[in-house]
Formats: sequence, structure tokens, C-alpha cells
Amino acid sequence: TFNVKFLRPVDVDGSASKQFTDAVDGGNKLDILELIKPIDWRDKWDNMTWVKSGNFQYTTEGNYFKYYNVKSIVPDIDGITTDMGGGTLGQTLLSSVSQQVKVTYEAEGATHLVGPKAEPMEGGDFGYLRYDNNNNTVTDFTIRVPLTIGYYWGSTTSYVDIKVKNTLNN
Repeated sequence: TFNVKFLRPVDVDGSASKQFTDAVDGGNKLDILELIKPIDWRDKWDNMTWVKSGNFQYTTEGNYFKYYNVKSIVPDIDGITTDMGGGTLGQTLLSSVSQQVKVTYEAEGATHLVGPKAEPMEGGDFGYLRYDNNNNTVTDFTIRVPLTIGYYWGSTTSYVDIKVKNTLNN
């Protein structure tokens, strides 16, 4: 007998430990590339190194994105779950707990891009998530965001957990 292990060519480790803070004027913004640590079938894809150029930062790991032809990293906003209000991550939809807390996705406009310094590769802007809260004071909670990564051989869905820090000054 022998063991068989199926490996995905590309996957995402969603433990980047980024966070939103509640009640920031104009909302909070996190670039998709800030939220993930991509890994390939070898469990390799060295930590992305960022090179600052003006208001933007470019990862020098563009060769992996290019090699695997990563075309998209898209969050499923309707599938976001939370532990807010006693909910369970992976089960309780954010939309069922609060209509005031909103997470939206913009497909372009990120400040973390893929490509050589000061020149993003085609498709190197994977967008950002924006967190807004209207009229609620909240304590710390976590949201789990499903991300679908589209690449040369198909697509895969992974999850990132993002902590939301309590309302400013509360």
C-alpha cells in the first residue's frame, strides 16, 4: 500500500495577521496582496518583499505570479462569516449579524502591486477590501473572507481571517 497526496499548484496561507480598526473616517482599506501569503505545491513562494516607489509598493516576487499565471484573487463578499455577536467563523454570515458593518471589494486601486519596481505586470493590481461601519459601536471580532484564486490550471478557494479592532476610543 501507499499514500497518495494531491497537491494544488497554487494555494494561499491566509494568516497574514492584518486587521481593520472600526470607526476610521472614510473606512479602512486593506489590499488583497497584504492579506495573503501565496504558496505553491512545494510550500514555497518566499515571503513577498515590497519595494516602495512613490505611493505604491511592488512585490519582487512577480516571477511566481507570472509563472503560475495568477489572473485573479477575488473575495466572496456575500460569503464572509464572523464570530461577531457569538457567531461561528465559517458558519455565521456577517450579513445575518449586522447590516451596519459592511465589507466591500474594489477590483482595482490597490497600493500593493505585482511587478518589477515602479511597473506593475499586467493584471498585477488585485484590488482591495474596504471595511465600513455606520452607527454601531463594536468590540473586537473576526471576519473570515473566502478568496478565489484564478490561475493557469483553474481556480481554488482559500480563506483569510481578519481581526476587526474595537471602535476607536471605546
